[in-house]
Amino acid sequence: MAEDAGQSRTEAATPRRREEARRKGQVPYSADLSTSFTLFLSLSVLWFLSPVIGGQLAQIMRNSLGDIQLSDWNVASTRTFMAWLIRHNIVTTGLLAGVAFVAALVAGVSQAGFRITFEPLSPNWNRLNPASGWGRLLSVKSGVKALMACGKACLAGAVAWWLIRSTAGQWGAQRTLHGAVSVAWFSGLKLALILSGVMLALAALDYIFQRTRHEADLRMTRQEVIEERRNEEVDPQIRARMRRLQREAALNRALSSVPNATVVVTNPTHYAVALRYERGETEAPVILAKGKNALAKRIMALAEENGVPVLRRPPVARALYALGEIGEPIPDTLFQAVAEILAFVYAQRRGQRPAG
Repeated sequence: MAEDAGQSRTEAATPRRREEARRKGQVPYSADLSTSFTLFLSLSVLWFLSPVIGGQLAQIMRNSLGDIQLSDWNVASTRTFMAWLIRHNIVTTGLLAGVAFVAALVAGVSQAGFRITFEPLSPNWNRLNPASGWGRLLSVKSGVKALMACGKACLAGAVAWWLIRSTAGQWGAQRTLHGAVSVAWFSGLKLALILSGVMLALAALDYIFQRTRHEADLRMTRQEVIEERRNEEVDPQIRARMRRLQREAALNRALSSVPNATVVVTNPTHYAVALRYERGETEAPVILAKGKNALAKRIMALAEENGVPVLRRPPVARALYALGEIGEPIPDTLFQAVAEILAFVYAQRRGQRPAG
């Protein structure tokens, strides 16, 4: 590890390193981009719908306030009027809310993808370390964020000042309340839309910066790349060894059950299958072990050592080996042939010579 500390991170991140970072929630992400995109898209929809909204609002005002007597107006009247106003604008409000939701979802997924991880929420005591806190506060990343915040504030102020100066003449030219309200509405909406567009452009730059920093943080030393490749080469060997141990364990279990077999059917030397059937124990004979060549010889030797009958039935032995599975009943197609073998074994047990 000391050698790694002295090496520079010159190697690009491997796919495995990137996947580990994503699993930990470490992805390039700009919160400003999501907020700015959502605001810009919502204001754009509002800008295009503003004539419709304004017309509806004016019609509502004319219809609802035309016959109202000021002396009859009270708090209850205000509450009733506002509820009625909301009901008549629920579609427009719902549309804007839906646009904002979709925009926020698209902005988030496009940056970080769709992955749920709780690792960033897990306790990390280094965050409470004052030294680490001062290090983060004085880092290059924090400095860039501070400069961008100052730049945003100055740029927003300049755009607002320019727009107010450019529309000042329109304010003075209005002779009616309706005209003044219309100019105020569109000027304010235009100001908000332009500012959100500027913020979106700055947020895009912030995302580029975040992505560049993320790529730099993921870079690896040459030694780390070598160790990762070595681990990837070792993993298949470990998996192969585990599979071999599992096969050996299964083989040992199968061989240990040979003494409990009722009969061993052989080829006679190439195949051997150990069967067990006791009335009332199972509905059909079960294959305890099977093998060929050297393993077949081991099965036959164990059977002879434990007094298990060994019968030479080459066609049946080959069929049982090919079609049967250890621990499973014999195939239905072999019931008749195995029944004849078991009848022969039972006859031998009783000391009778079977017919045929």
